[in-house]
Amino acid sequence: MAGIRAVLAATDFSDGAMCAVQRAAQIASEHKATLTLLHVVDDSALRGIQEWLRASGQPGAEPVHEAQQKLQDVSERIIAESNLRLTVHVEVGDVVDALVTAAAHADLVVLGARGGNRLRLPLFGTTAERLIARSGTPALIVRQPCSGGYGKVLVPVDFSDHSTNALRFALEIRSAKNIVVFNACHEPFESTMHYASVTEGVIDEYRRKATQEAVMNMDLLRQGLGPDGRGLDTEVQYGHPASLILAQARKLSADLIVMGKHGRSKLEAFFIGSVTRDILAQAETDVLVVPE
Repeated sequence: MAGIRAVLAATDFSDGAMCAVQRAAQIASEHKATLTLLHVVDDSALRGIQEWLRASGQPGAEPVHEAQQKLQDVSERIIAESNLRLTVHVEVGDVVDALVTAAAHADLVVLGARGGNRLRLPLFGTTAERLIARSGTPALIVRQPCSGGYGKVLVPVDFSDHSTNALRFALEIRSAKNIVVFNACHEPFESTMHYASVTEGVIDEYRRKATQEAVMNMDLLRQGLGPDGRGLDTEVQYGHPASLILAQARKLSADLIVMGKHGRSKLEAFFIGSVTRDILAQAETDVLVVPE
């Protein structure tokens, strides 16, 4: 991979967004990359605010000018703490459209999991999902304050190209002290077997063979990574993928989950895979989603 050379951090000036900016600065500094700070003023909200100010006769700062000043203040704080090449941009328009356009010029886009909701569209929930669904740039959703580089990184894989790409990107994170590759082995046919009154003994044998196959695939995955694969810890468990991934993250005290954008289904090529969506919604730690 070419590496991380340009990082984009989106901010709405909330506390959660500031955590994202600090994490973006840490990663940019680590990779000697450029950092761009972006704030998007929602155009529909802007029109409403301007009309209200005119109608009420109340004095008020011009929202775009106010955003530019706030963004400049944030950039000065970041520059004072690091030696980064940093640029700032304020855009007016649809938040997701602006993020997708800006992300196309970055190697990594970083945003907070929770945003403010005063005069701006919040950068959380469906905004993050819509960005990930439409963008071809890896997206890091930040939930935790930045206190240095990532320590333990969990990489769920399903042995598709999507998850392999996610693992390769995880290896690009230089500060990661330990990477654990995890497969939640699960076959959808098991529910059908239960409905068909297949005996538990047969189902147990089915699970055993599926797990054995997953272990073999994990070994092949490590071998395919060459020297990078030798120091990786791996684990395979059988069960519901999202539940097992979240439980494994808690067990390991992982501070980052890195996963592919889609699963195996061809239909999901236009959406976010269901497991990825569940992890984005429920994870307690940062989540990095890597497109194919």
